[in-house]
Amino acid sequence: MAADTLIERLHAGGIVHPKVTIAEAQHAGLRLAVACAMLEKETAGGHNVFGHDPTIFVGAGKVTKAKYLANDSTVFDQGYWTIPGSIGDNDTNAETGQFFKLDATNFAIAHTSSDGRGARDVRLVLAAAATGVPPASAWITANAANQQAVMPKIGPLGKRIFLSYGLWDSTSRTNHAITWYGQLLDQTLKPVADPVKLSGVEFVAAQPLFTFPAGPNAGQLGWVSGNAQGGMTVNVVHGGA
Repeated sequence: MAADTLIERLHAGGIVHPKVTIAEAQHAGLRLAVACAMLEKETAGGHNVFGHDPTIFVGAGKVTKAKYLANDSTVFDQGYWTIPGSIGDNDTNAETGQFFKLDATNFAIAHTSSDGRGARDVRLVLAAAATGVPPASAWITANAANQQAVMPKIGPLGKRIFLSYGLWDSTSRTNHAITWYGQLLDQTLKPVADPVKLSGVEFVAAQPLFTFPAGPNAGQLGWVSGNAQGGMTVNVVHGGA
């Protein structure tokens, strides 16, 4: 079969860039039929389009610079939690945990505060990127006395939101044993399951939850922490359908 005829047949079959496809398939040691099938499945033959992985770009159509810049910005410089009074008037024990861009207009934010609460609790907020105004918010814990929430983290898990946080007893300032919990919520911040105690793991304030971009855990959430052996552990959260 002549090369030109092969190129024409590939083009007629919907392959956008036949010459490049042939060259890259040969370079990768991939059968041409398999390469074409992958292009057809992933990009309708090789079009530069956003895919359908669980990200803010899902189904966004043709890739353009304007779409990327409009949706990829993670800059959030708005107030989302009003503390009454003047500076120093109250002790709120406020702590911003983690946030991520839920969609083109809203950020999902996890934080703690004891302002108006019995103790330090976990609160989730959906805050408008442009104004900080929360279209939705929810207190997740209802602590009392010396039970305090700490280090909330949040991330996307499929069509749901995964939240982790720690609880500790502040009666003793030298005993900082933390019990960790994880919970799944929907994208309106409504719990879809009760919190689950996470055994044998820990979280580090400086290490956020992250989404695996590829590999066997693609699309799942994970975090890095230390372990009892003095090494590092990569933890994976599965689920979120």
